[in-house]
Amino acid sequence: MARTRLAKSILDAAWGQFLEMGAFKAEKAGKLTIAENPSGTSIDCSDYGTAVPKTLAV
Repeated sequence: MARTRLAKSILDAAWGQFLEMGAFKAEKAGKLTIAENPSGTSIDCSDYGTAVPKTLAV
């Protein structure tokens, strides 16, 4: 099943359930969850919050 469309669908469904459970637990604890667009989040500097372009070269 590795690398098939079915595997991708199962993985997508699992992530959806994971996010739903996290939101449920947060709400039950009186906390707020905010969904963020993941596009470009890995280039933000954790110290300064500015964008630091990175290459994909190893």
